[in-house]
Amino acid sequence: MELRTAALAGLAGFGAVTVGASTAIDCTIDRNGHDHDSWAYQHANTIPRASRTVGLGLVAAGLGAKLLPQTRGASNALIGLGAGAIGAWAATNWGWRLVVALQFDGRDRGVHWNPGDIAKNSLDRTHMMGREPQAIERTFENVASIIQGRGPLDRRIARGEFVPVWQSGDPPPGL
Repeated sequence: MELRTAALAGLAGFGAVTVGASTAIDCTIDRNGHDHDSWAYQHANTIPRASRTVGLGLVAAGLGAKLLPQTRGASNALIGLGAGAIGAWAATNWGWRLVVALQFDGRDRGVHWNPGDIAKNSLDRTHMMGREPQAIERTFENVASIIQGRGPLDRRIARGEFVPVWQSGDPPPGL
């Protein structure tokens, strides 16, 4: 199998699994109000991490296969499938999850379609994960808030428009 074909096949196969599973898990997390003790919350990254691990293993096996004349024929296919699995992991964690999460408001035990306030969706989810946004997240949220006509993030935070940061022992936000 040609390297490019194997990589595309790996990306499609692993991508479908990781995207589908991650979407289902993320929706379950929203339905549970981001309860940190829930099974879905604790295992949300299991499938994407497995895709990354499988991908790294396949790439390593493909590189190892290059060493033996008997296995050289399988080398490119293994490397391609591994690259596809790693690509699926990256696309799921940094692509699909962000695209999906930014369109929905996860508060109040549900997945509420809210593409008109991406900054709120993003900041609320970050707070429901029990942390403040990192500098790059904060910059993105501020720009999104301004572009969508809702004003600077700092003013919105001062008005109390967002859920507070979830702390261990608190009831899940939105309950």
